[in-house]
Amino acid sequence: MNQSILPSSTSKGNLRFREIIKSNPALLEEVADAKIFNEIAHQLYTLRREKGFTQKDLADKIKLKQSHISRWEKAGYQGYKIKVLSKLARTLGGSLEVNLRPRSHNYTVYCKYEEKDQTSYPNGIVHTRTESLVLPVTISAFGSK
Repeated sequence: MNQSILPSSTSKGNLRFREIIKSNPALLEEVADAKIFNEIAHQLYTLRREKGFTQKDLADKIKLKQSHISRWEKAGYQGYKIKVLSKLARTLGGSLEVNLRPRSHNYTVYCKYEEKDQTSYPNGIVHTRTESLVLPVTISAFGSK
């Protein structure tokens, strides 16, 4: 299984970041964990909004404070409990899926290459046309089996 976990940009900062991550498997694991938690927060937010609930509405339904919902929807929160996530999913008409499987030794980094072309017109208007190409780069972070 490949996972995209690193920035998809060729800026100098992101290229350097990718090199640091590639040379530090423990850091790559932390980044992979952060991606999982951020995805949970995003899915919770999206499902709540799709169902038309405010954070307060959802909190009232599960008899908790609105601040709990706010915290759970923030990127970077890592204190999720399966029982609570399951209750939230049911309340929102969704379901919770947890998958445990062997870890892949490869992560795919999607590197975005952009080429910009600017055209200036006599009236002072500048038009920028950007062409993007996304290239997958595979990083073997955990060694081979």
